[in-house]
Amino acid sequence: IRDRPLYALIEMNENVSNVSNKLMDEQLNKLTDEEILPEEKIQKFYDEHLQNIYTQLIDNIMEKLPEFFERLIVDLLLKMGYGYDDNSGIVVGGSHDNGIDGIINEDKLGLSLIYLQAKRYTPGNSIGRREIQSFVGAMQNIQKGVFITTSSFTREAIEYVEHQQQKSLKLIDGEMLTCLMVRYEVGIISRQCLKIYKVDNSYFE
Repeated sequence: IRDRPLYALIEMNENVSNVSNKLMDEQLNKLTDEEILPEEKIQKFYDEHLQNIYTQLIDNIMEKLPEFFERLIVDLLLKMGYGYDDNSGIVVGGSHDNGIDGIINEDKLGLSLIYLQAKRYTPGNSIGRREIQSFVGAMQNIQKGVFITTSSFTREAIEYVEHQQQKSLKLIDGEMLTCLMVRYEVGIISRQCLKIYKVDNSYFE
């Protein structure tokens, strides 16, 4: 996935899937066990399983040092296809990182870079506009940036990014972070795949 509008993959896949899953959960919760089809029960239990995995991922991240989270976000962006190869991401971090925790090189000459900022905050401790503005300042002449947190963003921070004209920015909160980690299998292992079958009635006609 190279030379494409930044974060198109995140927007297209995550927003659609999250909305559809929530609508399905709401519909299933209104039904009794007798009314729910077997495959719908499987979907419901699978969604509960994912929520449990999401919680475990956040818990594990919060138990680690900040340096671990910085490495994680670089690994995640590379797994998503950003960067020209698997070694095109570096962790900056440390006390002298000047507000930049990671860098993704999108080409071998380093002509196109993505700056990353990681904030390992507890749930309820939201990222505000001031932190986003500081990140934008640290980016200097770099045009693309991703701000990732284990918590959430305030409305002011989101609106600031939405109206940002000088930079191409993407905010990833804890919910989206864990969804992406599962989708691209960062920090998790796929143990088993199940197929759901349906009788082909046209075969019996």
